[in-house]
Amino acid sequence: MTAGAAALVLSAHPQLTPMQVREAILQTGRPVDNGTWQTASYPNNYYGHGRLDALRAAMYHGPVVGNRPEVERTAGGFDLRIMIRSSAAVPADSVKFIYTIDAGSTYNTLTLQAGGQLYEYVGSVVAPTDSRVLGYFAFADADGRSQRLPYNAPDSLLDLASLSYGGEPSVPTSATLHQNYPNPFNAGTVIEADVPIAGRAEVDVYDILGRHIRTLFNGVTGPARLTLRWDGRASDGTPVASGIYVYRLITPASSLSRTMVFVR
Repeated sequence: MTAGAAALVLSAHPQLTPMQVREAILQTGRPVDNGTWQTASYPNNYYGHGRLDALRAAMYHGPVVGNRPEVERTAGGFDLRIMIRSSAAVPADSVKFIYTIDAGSTYNTLTLQAGGQLYEYVGSVVAPTDSRVLGYFAFADADGRSQRLPYNAPDSLLDLASLSYGGEPSVPTSATLHQNYPNPFNAGTVIEADVPIAGRAEVDVYDILGRHIRTLFNGVTGPARLTLRWDGRASDGTPVASGIYVYRLITPASSLSRTMVFVR
């Protein structure tokens, strides 16, 4: 049960270290009172830190969000619905969806509104029928604890078309690293990778000499398609020079690479 709770905490906050997951579980245990000296103080040798509370542990480091928002394609764009819960209130005006259309360099911001259900937030993105909308959710609770979905956005983005009703993507059957688009590119490019088995994956960018430029994703995922965006900047935020760059997908069972061209 404790291992399951640890997995829940890490699923809600993939960026946490093992010690931070441990802290969340220990600090949110509920004391047991059996009326004897065995439960007079905590922690103790009889009940440890108390009865495990998985929900409180998941919310210890900040808001918890459903990792697959509901998306419905409409004639004018997309309707969004997401569930967010926190130990502190989440003001409706703090829930944003930040997106780009057709992998452009300009990002738009949509402020979601409180929905009709508890913990529900809704909004609508206006976009041309054939366009592709990529973006991420950003929100914070009343205690100032912020969160993003995907957690490492804007390097990772959600593709609304693949999330929409009737657009459920199939489960990948093999590790695949797709060609980036646009290519060549200037303001930014999108990289997609299929991960067929749940586990750790990493996507990195290197220059033609093999020097590491930036890590776009490093975490647990899958089976899923990763949609990542690179803005032509190194890890320290400095713009890179024009030229050929290599991007690589690493999973426990494979290592795949492709090249792309950045033009200033």
